[in-house]
Amino acid sequence: MRIFYKIFDYFLYLIIFGFILFEEYIWNLIFKDIYLYIKNLNIFSKLKLFLNTIENRYLLFIIFSIPFFGMEYSGYLAGLSLVDGKIFYVFLFYSIKVLFTIPVVIIFNAAKKKLLSFKIIFWSYLLILKIKSSKYYRNIKKKIFEIKNSDTILNVKNKINLLFEKESKIKKKLKIFYNKIKGKFNGNS
Repeated sequence: MRIFYKIFDYFLYLIIFGFILFEEYIWNLIFKDIYLYIKNLNIFSKLKLFLNTIENRYLLFIIFSIPFFGMEYSGYLAGLSLVDGKIFYVFLFYSIKVLFTIPVVIIFNAAKKKLLSFKIIFWSYLLILKIKSSKYYRNIKKKIFEIKNSDTILNVKNKINLLFEKESKIKKKLKIFYNKIKGKFNGNS
């Protein structure tokens, strides 16, 4: 029985490590700024006002479910693309997932009380809160923070920054490549 608990512990660490990896690196480094920009667009403030006028919790659930299923399906397609080794499609579907995530988060926050009255949403929300308050989450988060701020990682970041300094060869080559691609899309040869 003891070995079962050890395997279960490692399994939890693996799942939570994936969750933190998504949250820390993919979300915070790549998509958070895009999310904040789009979230502050005028259309979403109007959506929030509209959602506050809806009394029917089932209608709110339907409004929430449509982008939620789009978000989840895009994530599923990104996962399938990753397994197939199609990296372009991974980024494409994951970007689409982020676009669906924005209205999901806005709808959830605007109608949280009514949406949490549905048991499936309530239990899912509690599970996320439980994961974030678990010892596994805290230990992994602490370890990732230590690694992220270690001398080795900081040295690698500094070397990468040096590669992209003002006059580096790599930066010049990337600019040439970018201009060629841009020219092809603009109809220039």
